[in-house]
Amino acid sequence: MIEAAGTTAPALSRTADRALVPLLTALLVALMTSITVVGVITGLIIAASLVRLTDPALRARDHVPLAWPLLAFAVVTLLSAAHSERPGVALFESKQLLGITLFFAAVNGFRSGEEIRRALRWLFAAVCVVALHALVQVWACQSSAPLPAGAAWMLRVKLDVCRASPLFRAKAFFSIYMTLGGSLVISLSLIFAALAVGARARRAERVVTGLLGVVALALTYVRNAWLGLGVAVLLLTGLTRRYALLLGLLAATALALAVPSPLRQRAVSIADPSDPSASERFYFWEAGRRMVLDAPLLGLGPGGVRRHYPEYKNPAARRPGTMRAWRSS
Repeated sequence: MIEAAGTTAPALSRTADRALVPLLTALLVALMTSITVVGVITGLIIAASLVRLTDPALRARDHVPLAWPLLAFAVVTLLSAAHSERPGVALFESKQLLGITLFFAAVNGFRSGEEIRRALRWLFAAVCVVALHALVQVWACQSSAPLPAGAAWMLRVKLDVCRASPLFRAKAFFSIYMTLGGSLVISLSLIFAALAVGARARRAERVVTGLLGVVALALTYVRNAWLGLGVAVLLLTGLTRRYALLLGLLAATALALAVPSPLRQRAVSIADPSDPSASERFYFWEAGRRMVLDAPLLGLGPGGVRRHYPEYKNPAARRPGTMRAWRSS
């Protein structure tokens, strides 16, 4: 009985170890399709990571890069939570620290470059599908052409509503365009990184997927996502000296600004104080500056910006909370 129990534990831990790569690959695909599925898979990855640690041989094989910086970040986060006005709520908000598990799961789950490349191919394929879905979605909402029954369900839109809207923003499989914008920034950064390091295999596929993803990102009209991608391209250019990426970004920006369109209007209004969402963003930054002045060391605790924003917001601000101001971007 004891021997059987002893052999069951290593078998279970090794099964969990083998499950990490499929789970991480599924997580990359879910990143482009469903936040709910991302949460479920993240939980499974955390569970598998804990189970595999019961095997001493697997623990001995593991690597813990960036352990000290990540530990310092976790300690400061927990201290900030304990120092906040509502420690219990802030400690619950600290659950985001569980995301560190994903980093170590990826570091120790993938055993070869080929496994990583295979997982990224699945991600890039998902980006291509999602971008095409977003483009068809926008076309359907901006067109008056009759569509077959079931088209609205497949496109995840209400045609009568989106066709009546003056500016439909691509959201693909998500419930809101902001989520698509954020997911595309991450995925496009990985695609551009693969191109920047000079990987020759499947380069044409990555270029096409990257172009489709950029167009889909543009059609979300999420300006902070555009800025995020710009920062990613600047960083990649600085690290790799692949100036073609930066030139491509500048060319796309110049084209967007030269052609009269809703895209151009969104771009030029990003710093226009008369634009309602831009002015709200300035108010938001002002409130953030005053929060930093009041709590420069440990801040207001995890989730504190959202909880305390009403106390710091400018009286002229129209948005009562940070989430609505964030979504207006």
